[in-house]
Amino acid sequence: MPGPAACYIMIPVNAARGRPSRRISRALLSERGGLRFFAKDLRVKITVILLSFVLVSLLAAAVISHALVARIVRDSIERSALDSARLAGNIVESALERRVALVELLSNYPVLRDPAAAPASKAGVLSLFVEGYPLGKGAVITDTGGGIVAGTGKLAGVGGAEEAAWFVNAESAVTFLTFVYQVEALAQLGFDEDVLAVSTPVRDSNNQLFAYLALFTSLDDINGSVKAVRVKSSGHGFLITSTGTLVSGYLFIQAPKRPC
Repeated sequence: MPGPAACYIMIPVNAARGRPSRRISRALLSERGGLRFFAKDLRVKITVILLSFVLVSLLAAAVISHALVARIVRDSIERSALDSARLAGNIVESALERRVALVELLSNYPVLRDPAAAPASKAGVLSLFVEGYPLGKGAVITDTGGGIVAGTGKLAGVGGAEEAAWFVNAESAVTFLTFVYQVEALAQLGFDEDVLAVSTPVRDSNNQLFAYLALFTSLDDINGSVKAVRVKSSGHGFLITSTGTLVSGYLFIQAPKRPC
C-alpha cells in the first residue's frame, strides 16, 4: 500500500543570508499587523460596551433613586399631614367633649333643676359659672316655649328665643352644639364674634323636662388647634360643620398682606 501523502511548502530563501525573501517577509508582517489591528479594535469595542453599560446602569440607578426618594418624601408628607390632622381632630373633639360635660354638669345643679327657684338665684349660678370658665361668653335658661327665664349680662334681656337656631336644636332634648355666626343672631345675643352654643335639657327631680340651658363659648381654643395644623409651606387645616359651614381656619390660600 502506498504511504501517506506528504505536503511540502516551498519558501524561497535568499541564498546569501539563508532567510526568506523580502516579498514573503512583507506578506507575513502584513498578516501579523492585521491581527494586531483586529485585536486592538476588539478591545475598543469591548471597552465602549462596558462604558455604555456602566452609564446606562448609573442613569437607571439615578432614575430609580429619584423615584424612590420622591415616593418616600410624598409618603412622609402624607403621613405627616394625616398625623397632624388626627392630632388636631382629637384636640378639637376633646374641647367639644369638655364643653358638653361642663354644660351637663351645670344642668344638674340643684337650683337650676328646681322649677320653683327664683330667676335671680338661677342667674347668680350662671354668672358664677361663666366667670370661672375662661371660654364662657354667657349662659341662659329658657322655658320650653323659648322664653328667657334667667341669663347672664345682656342675655337676660334677649326676649324670645323660639326662632333662634340654638334653641331649635335644644328642643331635640339632647345635648346639642350649635355654631352661631350670623350677624343678626350675634347682635341679638350681644356678641361681636362667632360663638359655639352648647344646649342641653333641664329636668326636675321627677325627670320631667321643663327648661333648656344654653352656654355660649368662645372658639379661641378650637381656632388655636386648627391653626396649628401645617403641611409644608402652604398646607393648612380647617373645621366645618356637617352642613359645610366654615367654623375655623380657611378653605383657600390667604393672600399675603401688603406692607403698610
